[in-house]
Amino acid sequence: MKKFKHFTVVVAAGVLLVGCDKAQPKVAEKVPELKPVTEVAPAAAVAPKAPEMISVTDPKLWSFLPEVVAKVNGKNVTKQQFIAFFATQIPGGKVPATLSSKELEPMMPNLLRGYVDRPLMLAAAEKAGFKPSEKLVVEMLNANLKKLPKEEFAKIKAQVAMTGKTIDELIAEQAKNPDAQEAVATNAFVEKVVTKDIKVSTAEAKKFYTENIKFFTTPADAADSIRASHILVMVRKGDKPEAIAAAKVKAEDILAQVRKNPASFGKLAKESSECPSGKQAEGSLGAFGKGSMVPEFETAAEKLKVNEISGLVQTEFGFHIIRRDALQSQKVQPFAEVEKNIVMMLENQAKEKAMAAFLANLEKENKVEYFYPPMPKAQKPAPAVKAPAKPAAAKK
Repeated sequence: MKKFKHFTVVVAAGVLLVGCDKAQPKVAEKVPELKPVTEVAPAAAVAPKAPEMISVTDPKLWSFLPEVVAKVNGKNVTKQQFIAFFATQIPGGKVPATLSSKELEPMMPNLLRGYVDRPLMLAAAEKAGFKPSEKLVVEMLNANLKKLPKEEFAKIKAQVAMTGKTIDELIAEQAKNPDAQEAVATNAFVEKVVTKDIKVSTAEAKKFYTENIKFFTTPADAADSIRASHILVMVRKGDKPEAIAAAKVKAEDILAQVRKNPASFGKLAKESSECPSGKQAEGSLGAFGKGSMVPEFETAAEKLKVNEISGLVQTEFGFHIIRRDALQSQKVQPFAEVEKNIVMMLENQAKEKAMAAFLANLEKENKVEYFYPPMPKAQKPAPAVKAPAKPAAAKK
């Protein structure tokens, strides 16, 4: 929720996904043979040149701002006050020298509003009894941890252990951060006061579902397309003959297991395939049209009957075991499968709307005026046009 961005503390883990494209995209018309290449001594590693950095307070970055950017209750909010605060939000207070004022300008209205609204929100939260404190942060973090599935909690616990600290120690450390205390207090205020009465009923969710059924409908596969799944044992460019031979032996072993029990194809794809489709969809590549795959793969898939499994098919990517799947007709997701997501989406939209209204009212109560973007200059009124003089009476 964009409007909540400066009121919420978020802890996230990053995941790197590495894999092959959808079932091997088509490459050159003539597929090169898998031949070992002559090994070449690697070039000396060259460390990437660190980008030149400049201070985020550099006046050139903020040349577009007026000296007074806003007023709150008649008191000026200066450009320098905003820049000084912004600098505290940037690690080290430096940004790449390539950053220009033109890139900052479009972001400025939201950045400025976030800066002005922050103390107003904090004051509103404290008035309602949500005062920043270490205790509030500890309670919030512990409550969030309790909501996590066991597996996810175990992962976080393991990651924290690698730092040489316990979860309780890390929480206590975070709780001392004044910014975290403010964010937790205002976030608790938003949840328990501003948006507490927002609930979406099953009837409202069903209405949205019925009126937007196209978003829950998967169209039928094209009649001339192919639907297939595969298990891939990868061979990389430059692999030596013995590595290629080992990959082939591994693929033959998997093929033997599939032949013995065709129903195990999906399980084996999940366990053994080196294409992301294995873990993500038990090897399914979905439907694809002519020319979407490398020729060897496409030709082998075309020759199969529905549910038939190929022998080993070698492409530049390695050894594939292919199963041709039946084309799918149009599918509509049942409401029961999507109700929870619809309710969450509608509630989030309602919360954003409520938050926007609350902030607008808060700014009105505190007589907030913004001077960026610049107010349009008042145009000078056009000079009054005098009525033409009456012609003199013609002499008789």
